[in-house]
Amino acid sequence: MPKEPSSTKGVKVLGIGWNEISDEICYDLSELVEYAKSLPPTKRSVLKLSAKIFDPIGLFTPFTVTMKMLFQTLCTTSMNWDDEVDQKVLSSWNSIFGDLQSLSDIRVPRCYFRCINEPFRRHEIHGFCDASDLAYATVVNLRTEYSIGEVDTNLIASKTRIVPIKKQTIPRLELVGANVLPRLVDSVIKALTSVKEIAKVILWTYSFTTLCWIRNHKLWKIYVQNRVTKLDS
Repeated sequence: MPKEPSSTKGVKVLGIGWNEISDEICYDLSELVEYAKSLPPTKRSVLKLSAKIFDPIGLFTPFTVTMKMLFQTLCTTSMNWDDEVDQKVLSSWNSIFGDLQSLSDIRVPRCYFRCINEPFRRHEIHGFCDASDLAYATVVNLRTEYSIGEVDTNLIASKTRIVPIKKQTIPRLELVGANVLPRLVDSVIKALTSVKEIAKVILWTYSFTTLCWIRNHKLWKIYVQNRVTKLDS
């Protein structure tokens, strides 16, 4: 679908652009790109740019998490706030501009239902969590089946967090991600007032170890046991 001109009428709703004609959520990052270009490549600039991004739904998490990781890397060094970064970090800083430009003028349909005039058969919530040695993430999708056999799957929300400076094992981080996911799913379900009945909620993890911790009712070590107990409650 071709993009509409940037001059199309729109309004701000809770800090996010909304195109009244196409009923789309609009993200115009051109001002943010210009602001980023005006900043020197320092630790303070990375923090400033991160604070400028307002993304409550989590549509930009693949981008924002890289900024968080870059800032954490800078915090582990002895450099001051206004010292210019070295060549390796400068390469990451420059790639941020390219990512910002590719995200400019993003438009996301506000309505989750493509076949709006067709009766619904069922709604399902599918949540996913995963982790790496740099960050862990969760994402929630709404799956809708229509009576005509069509199926819609839409991203509702996502959340990312970077790992602590004190390194943890990947299975432990995947367990932490599994703890974040139910809270995000609960928030999504409360917000989906237009969906009258959700037939099924399915939470997915790629970690076999995490599944073993959750399913086996044993006394694990304190770190694991506390998080498994939260999932059971």
